[in-house]
Amino acid sequence: MKQRLGIAVSLINNPELLILDEPINGLDPLGVKEIRILLKKLCEERHITVLISSHNLPELYQVATDYIIIHDGEIKQTLTLGELENKCQRHILIECEKPEDLLVILENDLGTTNYKLMPDKTIKLYDYVDDKKKVATTIFENGIITTNFSVEGDTLENYFISVIGGEKND
Repeated sequence: MKQRLGIAVSLINNPELLILDEPINGLDPLGVKEIRILLKKLCEERHITVLISSHNLPELYQVATDYIIIHDGEIKQTLTLGELENKCQRHILIECEKPEDLLVILENDLGTTNYKLMPDKTIKLYDYVDDKKKVATTIFENGIITTNFSVEGDTLENYFISVIGGEKND
């Protein structure tokens, strides 16, 4: 009730900016859902900007549209939800000398268009992440030599840890 009361009191003067520190801390699952719905309504219907400080990354992922990662009082990174999803989405990163030929192989032999050709000519393949052997075999059988073949992307928690400087900060 304290969390809900605190939010209600802060809304009395109809603010343009609402700053919340760990707004779901100590709430049961139903309370968490209610606060999530409330925050979304405040943004959409009342056009209030809500700044949330929290360590609950999965919950932030469900409500936030923009992120600022801060560590030891220093802004380490700012990114949108789309950028965060792109960085965390698991994929096979493939680098080779003939990326255009590889795209044809992905489409014709593996039957997928779920990839992205990056500006540096690497390819992010979002399918077959759990069947790397099939991808590697298909590439090899078609005479393409890869110079990089790795699974990339991570959980929100691991991504956050990498941004703030890795495991040494535990």
